[in-house]
Amino acid sequence: MATVLLVGALEPKRTELIAVLEQAGHVVFEAVDAGSAADLATTTLPDLVVLNPATVEPEAMARLAGAIPDRAQAVRDHEEDVDFAMSVARVGVSYRPLDTSAIFLSRSLANLMGLPPGTRWITREDLLQNVHPDDRSRITAAVAEAIERGSEFQVEYRWHSTHNGWRWFRSNGRVSTSRPGQPARLFTSIADVTERRSLELQLQQSQQIEAIGQLAGGIAHDFNNLLTAIGGYASLLIEKAADSGQRDDLEEILKAAKRAATLTKQLLAFSRRQVMDPAIVDLNGLIDDMAAMLRRLIGENIHLTTRLAADGASVRADRNQLEQVVMNLVVNARDAIGSRGMIRLETAVVTLGADAGNFRLPAKPGPYVSCSVTDTGHGMTEDTKTRLFEPFFTTKPRGHGTGLGLATVYGIVAQSGGSIDVTSEPGTGSTFTVYLPRLERAAPASRPPEDKPLSGGSEVILLAEDEAPVRTLARILLERSGYTVVEAGSPAEAEQRAETMPTIDLLLTDVMMPGGTGPELFRLLSARRPSLRALFMSGYAEPDLFDRAAVAHAGAFLAKPFSRDELIRRVREALDK
Repeated sequence: MATVLLVGALEPKRTELIAVLEQAGHVVFEAVDAGSAADLATTTLPDLVVLNPATVEPEAMARLAGAIPDRAQAVRDHEEDVDFAMSVARVGVSYRPLDTSAIFLSRSLANLMGLPPGTRWITREDLLQNVHPDDRSRITAAVAEAIERGSEFQVEYRWHSTHNGWRWFRSNGRVSTSRPGQPARLFTSIADVTERRSLELQLQQSQQIEAIGQLAGGIAHDFNNLLTAIGGYASLLIEKAADSGQRDDLEEILKAAKRAATLTKQLLAFSRRQVMDPAIVDLNGLIDDMAAMLRRLIGENIHLTTRLAADGASVRADRNQLEQVVMNLVVNARDAIGSRGMIRLETAVVTLGADAGNFRLPAKPGPYVSCSVTDTGHGMTEDTKTRLFEPFFTTKPRGHGTGLGLATVYGIVAQSGGSIDVTSEPGTGSTFTVYLPRLERAAPASRPPEDKPLSGGSEVILLAEDEAPVRTLARILLERSGYTVVEAGSPAEAEQRAETMPTIDLLLTDVMMPGGTGPELFRLLSARRPSLRALFMSGYAEPDLFDRAAVAHAGAFLAKPFSRDELIRRVREALDK
C-alpha cells in the first residue's frame, strides 16, 4: 500500500486512474494544481506524485519539488525519534526476507547487541555465533516452527556483547506474507531482560531458602525438645553415678547433646527462628575484642588485618550472634585461602541507595554500618555464588564442615534487619559484606556479667508443657530446688489446674502447644491474678508469638535445650522481677 498524490488530473483519465490505484490498495489524495499539492505533500507524506504537465506551471512545479525533500527529512526525523525511544526502553527491531540470510537491524538493536556503530545488518550465521551454545537450538527450532506455520514465536536466550558480556534477550517474532508476489519476511522485536531474569532468580532463591528454613526450623524445634530431655536426664544420672567410669560415659552423652544443640542453633539461625537478645553494639569494639581469638583460629600462615571506621559504628543486634557472624565469615575465608594468604576485616559507615535492592539479601536505602571480610582465596564461580547460602551446601571435601556456616550468617543478618552481599571471581578472592542499620547512639561500655550463685525457692509454679519428657524433667529439677510444681500438658488443662490452686507465683509455659499458645494462656490467667509472673520457653522463637510474649511480660524467655542451672537461674530471675 502506498500514498499517491494526484496533481492536475483531467477527465476522463482522472476517474480511471483513481479507480486503478484504489483497486490496487493505494490511498489517493488529489490536488488541482501544484500550489495546493505542495501544501498537501507536507501533511500526507506521499510515496508517489503523479503530475499532468499540461496543467502545472513551472513555478508551482518547483515549489512542489521542494516539498518532497521535506517529506524525506520528516521520515528520517521520525525514524531517529523511534530509535531513541527504543534505545531508552532497551529494545530493538529487525526483519529478514526469508529468501536471504541477511537480517536488517534498527540502530537501537545494533547498539543493544554491542555491534560496531553503523551496523545495519548481520547474517543469520553471524547472529547465532553470538548466542550462547546451549540456547542456539531453541532459537533455531522456534523460528523454524514460526516460518513453517506462518505464526508467531517467543524465545529467551543469552547473547554475548563485546561491551557488556552475557546478557539475557527476549525475541518476539512474526512471519509476514502481506505483499503478494514478494518473499515472506520475519519481523522480530528484541528486548534486554537481564534485570528481570536477575530479579526472578533472586525471588526463586528467596522462596527456596524460606521453604528450607521452615523445614529446618521445625526439625530444630522438635530436636531441641529431645535434647532437653537427653541432656537433663544425663545430668541427673551423673549426680547418682556410683563410680567415675559411669560418670565419664554420662559426660560423653552430655557433650554429644551439647554439640547437637549447637547444630540446632545454626539451623534456627538460618531459619530466622533463633531467640535474640538485641542490644546496642559497637561493631568496632566487637571486632577488637575478637581479633586475638580470630588470629589463633586462622593460624600463623594467614595474616589478618583490620581497618575500622573512625566512629559511629553502633548497631542494634544480639552481640553473641554478631560474633558468630564474624567468626563464620573469617573461618570461611580461611578455608578458601588454604595454606597462605591474607584476610582483611573492615568496618565502615555507609549510605545505601536504591541499588541495595539487588544485594543477595536485599536492603532498603538508608544509613548502615558495614562489616566486610575480604580474602585472597581461590574465588567462586557464578554457580557457587548462586547456592552459597543454602544450608548443607559446601564445596569442601566430604567430612569437612557441615555446610551451615554461611547459612547461619544469612539467617542471623536477616533476623537482625540487615543485608549481605558477595563479590567474587575465580582466582581473585572473595568479599562478603554485611550491612546492619546504623544507630546514632553510641553503645554503652560493656560490663562483665555478674556471677550470681544459684538459689531455689518455695514458690508455687504452674508448669504447662505438651512434651511429657521435658515436662517431667522440669518438674524434677524445680522440686529439687524447693519449688512446688503443678503440671499441665495443654493450655486447657493448665486452666483447669489453675481453678483449684489458691496460689500461683509463676507460670512456666511452652510458647507453642496444641490448642493454644503460652502468651494466650498467660493473658487469660493474669486477668484473674494480676501479680502472676511468667517465663516462656520454646525450641525456637516464632517471631509473632515471641513478640507478644515479650510485650506481655518483659521478655522473660528460656531457650530449649536448657540445663539445670539455666532453668533454676531463669525461674529465680522471673520470680524476683
